Amino acid sequence: MNIKDLSILEKSAVDNALQKNWPEALAQNGHILDIDKNNVPALLRSGFAAFQLKKLDVALRFYKKVIALQPQNFIAIEYIEKIEVCGLSNDTAQLNQREVDLDPNIFVELPGKTKSVSVNKLGQRNVLAKLVVGEKVLLTIRKRHAEIRTISDEYVGILPDDMGMRLIYFIEHESEYETYIHEANMNKVSVFIREKLKGKKVEKMISFPLDIPGSVARVMAQQQSEDETELLEKSKPENPTELPIDGVDPAVEAEEKETDELEDGLTNELEAQEKGEDETLLGVETEEEEEEE
Repeated sequence: MNIKDLSILEKSAVDNALQKNWPEALAQNGHILDIDKNNVPALLRSGFAAFQLKKLDVALRFYKKVIALQPQNFIAIEYIEKIEVCGLSNDTAQLNQREVDLDPNIFVELPGKTKSVSVNKLGQRNVLAKLVVGEKVLLTIRKRHAEIRTISDEYVGILPDDMGMRLIYFIEHESEYETYIHEANMNKVSVFIREKLKGKKVEKMISFPLDIPGSVARVMAQQQSEDETELLEKSKPENPTELPIDGVDPAVEAEEKETDELEDGLTNELEAQEKGEDETLLGVETEEEEEEE
């Protein structure tokens, strides 16, 4: 068989895999391996097709052949670990792995509206072994942490503190986000977060600015200001007869004025900085940058 015929077989094997016709994909890769038993791409494709067919002992053999040829092949290492962690090694074993129709547009990056984030404090290995790229997961708030969980509520991990705190603030103000598995292996998981809806109170703020740590500090200051305002509202006497003749408590009036000034200052600062970041994301030069040029 010449190189042209081998190329046709490879194309057929890939096309069948894309169409999720796993039996035919396995057969086409088998024909390639009959010609070249050390063809690593065909071995990897065969292992993946067998994996999808739940023929895990067959998949394991293919991946181990890859390791014999390329000891550091991370794809083979990852799938061997997945199979072994789940304790599955025969044809009849069932791997509880979610089927995902991967939308190629899921991971389209939009400045300020999407972000790929590494997950910390990963969960159990048998949960990680079942994660699939493109799988939709849940972003939930638990004890001031932003957790990532599967649709079936299995714990995956938490977002870094700076990103988590920012998203918690936005979510508490009626913003919504969609989250998908972007990368998943036994040692690393990352998620792709996409803004779906922004609450009215934060509609002028950017979900994912360039300076996440700095933006978190501003968000915390804004939250503290809101908490202080809420406390002042609660401290007002319920019985109007307790107020002075003019109906205003001078102490409360002074505190309210000070709080209003603080809120106005913080709001202006937030809007100015968010506007600057927005312009940077959109490629707009500020007046200071133009003067420097």
